[in-house]
Amino acid sequence: MKCKTTILWCLMVLMTTLSWSQKTKTINQQQFSEEKDGWKLVDEQSGQKFILSDEITIQFKKAPSAKEIQRLENTYGMKFMRSNRLGFYDFKINSRSKILDSYEKMSKEVDAQQIFTNTMGTYILTPNDPQFGIQWGLEQASDADIDAEDAWDISTGNSSVIVAILDSGTDWTHEDLGLGTDGYQNVYLNPGEDAWSNPNDPTTGNGIDDDGNGFVDDWKGWDFNNADNDSRGPFWHGTHVAGIVGAKTNNNTGMSGIAGGNNAVGSRLMLEGVGDFAPNASILDDAIIYAMDNGADIIQLSLTVGSSPAIDTALQDAYNAGVFIVCAAGNSGAGAISYPASNVNAFSVAATTNADVKAGFSQFGPNLDLAAPGVGIRSTQNGNVYADSDGTSFAAPAVSGVAALMLSVDPTLSNQEIEDILKCTADKVGGYDYIWNPAELGHSQELGYGRLNAHQAVLAANTSDIYIRDTTLDDGTEPSSGTMYLSPDIWVRNDDDGVLTHENPEYKLLSPNWVYVRINRKDCSNIDDGVLKLYFSKASTGLSWPIHWDNYYQMVSGSSVLHGDFIGDVPIPTSPDNEIIVKIPWYPPNPADFINDVHHFCLLARIESATDPIGTEGTSVWNNTRNNNNIAWKNVSVYDINAFNNTAPYVFIRNVDKRVRAINLSLDVTENKTGIPFEKIGAFYIIPDEKLNEIIANAKMEGIERVDRNVYRVYEPKARIYEVKAEPYETFSLQLLVKPEVELKEGTYLNYNILQTDEKFQPMGGEQFTIGNFGGKGNDREDAVQPEEIKTIDFNAYPNPTQGEVTIQLNDSYTDVGIVIRNMAGDVIYADHQKEADHFNVELKGYKGLYFVKITAASGETKTMKLLKN
Repeated sequence: MKCKTTILWCLMVLMTTLSWSQKTKTINQQQFSEEKDGWKLVDEQSGQKFILSDEITIQFKKAPSAKEIQRLENTYGMKFMRSNRLGFYDFKINSRSKILDSYEKMSKEVDAQQIFTNTMGTYILTPNDPQFGIQWGLEQASDADIDAEDAWDISTGNSSVIVAILDSGTDWTHEDLGLGTDGYQNVYLNPGEDAWSNPNDPTTGNGIDDDGNGFVDDWKGWDFNNADNDSRGPFWHGTHVAGIVGAKTNNNTGMSGIAGGNNAVGSRLMLEGVGDFAPNASILDDAIIYAMDNGADIIQLSLTVGSSPAIDTALQDAYNAGVFIVCAAGNSGAGAISYPASNVNAFSVAATTNADVKAGFSQFGPNLDLAAPGVGIRSTQNGNVYADSDGTSFAAPAVSGVAALMLSVDPTLSNQEIEDILKCTADKVGGYDYIWNPAELGHSQELGYGRLNAHQAVLAANTSDIYIRDTTLDDGTEPSSGTMYLSPDIWVRNDDDGVLTHENPEYKLLSPNWVYVRINRKDCSNIDDGVLKLYFSKASTGLSWPIHWDNYYQMVSGSSVLHGDFIGDVPIPTSPDNEIIVKIPWYPPNPADFINDVHHFCLLARIESATDPIGTEGTSVWNNTRNNNNIAWKNVSVYDINAFNNTAPYVFIRNVDKRVRAINLSLDVTENKTGIPFEKIGAFYIIPDEKLNEIIANAKMEGIERVDRNVYRVYEPKARIYEVKAEPYETFSLQLLVKPEVELKEGTYLNYNILQTDEKFQPMGGEQFTIGNFGGKGNDREDAVQPEEIKTIDFNAYPNPTQGEVTIQLNDSYTDVGIVIRNMAGDVIYADHQKEADHFNVELKGYKGLYFVKITAASGETKTMKLLKN
């Protein structure tokens, strides 16, 4: 979208004489119009334009099989959602911005009875309440509001959600709260008590505690201050608070409550009096317990009292019971919030003005949670009156109302999840310092985590989508694009040091390596049942799920060796942050168990959750990762070019199909941060195993030249090997060897990728080697060829070239002398040590090619020379 916006802006600058022109298109007799905010469906009768949803519906000629559904999902980048007995199947397109392209393509290619796209409708809910227009805190042109109208497009409140108003009492006879000419009310009526014979006279109850809760005739709440069942009071404060939360909405009367319904019952108000003109702390704990015991989901406290252990205990019990507690921060202007807002179980709210800054009277401080409009707030007052008032008392109910909307769309939300979503979705307004505390980034002392945004909070509550990025540009949209095995959200550390850069894992017995995984929250959404599961497999450009990742063994020198398995899992915590980092300990397998690739592994992270499930999967790890933002893959090795390991890295090339496949290999420098052209950095070699060498020796190659029997030099930064014929499930190994010819500047590197594709050049998997100068102490490879003119030890090898048997003749006699012979890959194929020697007789049993002979004496003298086997 940013790219599109930039292009449009440039066009406007370059073509100032042109105005924006509307485009239309017709698909399947449906007409679409391109508006400034995207494509919309035009209703053929009314001409009304509707926002497109992200779902397409298909009515098949006959019921599709599971395999056919999966093929459609993979072909068109979508996910099957539901079907009904009438034969309609709904599919969710993974990228809403491409829905018309997908719809048009499917209309031409899918053999179906009918296909059509869907829209997001409205409830026509800019309210008709006469005073809605002056409720600036809900909607206003300057956008210093909470975007209530957009939130109402998702929910207007649900009668199953109960908000307890603990205040001065509430006028339940008010036309916009209780029974009015519209015939319904948002006041909570205790179902355990018999109704009063006169619904407006609390003295007309039956005088019996019908539900046995200890309160007689508490049909419409309880007045704890006067110990009676008339929860009204002489002071208008409680009525004003209640109206902000739940005044009836769209009933053509008065004002609009945030969770007041849509000309029908919204979230209901449990009314409790805790002091006629001032709150009584001695009864506040009883009122909290009453709200908890009688089913309140939210407690609203727009008051301040002295701290009290009894209140603390009641708040703790209510919070533990799942009641969300909202408190006003206080009106003294002090730099610390008041009590009970300061209680650890309370959610504290400051006040903002219509200029989107902190109100001067509003208390603030490091423990403040959020802010909401609190100046000139229109609401209900006693006796069918409507008036404006200022105070954090009238900011906090906005949060309670939004929390009620959130619970209306997801009643399973925990207190922590509500808190996290409110904080995460708040608007960072006012120009305040939101990074003053490194431990709470996004928090300011003036407005907490920002000013309430009702729309984003309800949207997040209605969404369950967390994801692990596949690339740095990944925003969670499915299907993902780019390379699937380079997730920036998975990295290994040899120690639990919290550093964010990737290291190759080490084999250790006494302490684990640590795998860190970053989990991102789409639209600030949360899940409360998520588990992060982690798997490893040996490096390969061809991997299948789940076979290569779960208890997978492969033969190595006649022994069965573990090549892939489950590492561990960890519950995903909730958080107000847009990203969460979790970590899992890992003890990699013993490198002594492997011949090749002694330390290189792929990692696969999977988020498993019933509320945010992984979609349809196949065996292709690439496709599974692309189509599911709950899956991410890391296949990266880091090598210091100046301290290259004695064994150069291997990667498996594998046919994961049950039929013969033609595999293509791309060898590309995808990023060069060295400042040096590829061809001048050094010599890049690939060394295939015997089976692979037999195949690629006659294959078509680009940018690659054979320099020895099984050694190939890569000359171009983009090289190719075409049509490697592989038998079903056949596995090859390919080794990468780099011999530097220049010194790289410390901190510079290049990324070298080996990508495996199928016959149609569709990606199957790959491996990235990050090669650079990472502070190595110089070239310590034993196969590094010393300059020939340095003759610290004088010896010769004959015959050279050799057929296999060779004599290493020293021209002098040395004590404590050793010999090591390595192949081009750096593997030791012969080693010996003698107390005193002037020659060695060696039989080279390896493949034909170039070898390196190194002689070292105890005195430190050494020399390396080349030996060629024909």
